[in-house]
Amino acid sequence: MDTAQKVEEMNKAKKEGDELTYNKIQVSLLMAKIIDEFIQNDISAINVLSTDLTKIKPLYQEFSEAQKTLRDTANNDKYKEQAKSLGDYIEKTTEFKTAMIELIDRIEAKKALDKSDMQFAAQREGTPEKLREIHNKAIDAFNRNP
Repeated sequence: MDTAQKVEEMNKAKKEGDELTYNKIQVSLLMAKIIDEFIQNDISAINVLSTDLTKIKPLYQEFSEAQKTLRDTANNDKYKEQAKSLGDYIEKTTEFKTAMIELIDRIEAKKALDKSDMQFAAQREGTPEKLREIHNKAIDAFNRNP
């Protein structure tokens, strides 16, 4: 589903009072927004320590709040049955949140990766590559539960 379709579905869900679908889509859009910020600024494990967090931190905060709302909504008895199929997606969004915290911490601490770790950046904590990998898995889980 592309961004325009997601926004349309999100607005429909809001209109219909379907908080779970609304929150699921909102979290997806916010993850994509964070990933887009890294892509637009060509940020990778190689140059991540020079990342300006002035845009990243507010995006993370917005995502974090939306992800908490999604988890809370999924735990609501009203959505108990519908939420069962979202378990993997919610788990991946939680991993994304953890990876964002690790990434921000790495940048703030100016903790560089060892040169030998660069080739495996997607498996290393605090890297944009790991964030993208988790995002891709979250999108797969999202797409399995329309």
